[in-house]
Amino acid sequence: TDEFRDLQFARHVLAQYHSHWSGKLHLGLEVAKDKEGALIVERPFRIPAFSIPVNDHFKFPPHLLIEGSTSDDPEFYVSNLNVYWTGKIDLGVLQDGGFWINDHKTSSIDTDNYWRDFDLSPQMTGYVWAAEKLFERYVAGVIVNVLFLRKITKTGKGSTFERRKYTYRPDQIEDWTHDM
Repeated sequence: TDEFRDLQFARHVLAQYHSHWSGKLHLGLEVAKDKEGALIVERPFRIPAFSIPVNDHFKFPPHLLIEGSTSDDPEFYVSNLNVYWTGKIDLGVLQDGGFWINDHKTSSIDTDNYWRDFDLSPQMTGYVWAAEKLFERYVAGVIVNVLFLRKITKTGKGSTFERRKYTYRPDQIEDWTHDM
């Protein structure tokens, strides 16, 4: 098989990652805490985004549409459809006096287009919106930490590691909210 991503490759990448960031891993980053003092690490969220008035009857088993419903009644009434923004924030960090979301990614392709996509990324903009709601504080932006995973070439070049910052203006967050 041509699949190179196996246990040996994973060990190699982790060793490279450690070697690359050793001594500079934090680069002034401090893991942030929420109001209760808990570290913001792998924090799932489910935030009410908006509600759509429906006010109609449906002929569809509610247990297929409504979380927690056990009814098999073939018809039910819906007053509102509540929509939530859900996800998981990888890491909240403090850097240079600001609160940032640190998101971890993997990819095999390191191009300018890959990085440019984060400028208007709905996922990252949504993370900023969610973090501001969850932690009741201003979010400076997102730090994207990428492991570019590639098969090792004959010259020894393989996986690389990069980190970049992205900021989102209040009008971008507002546009995202409206578009959502």
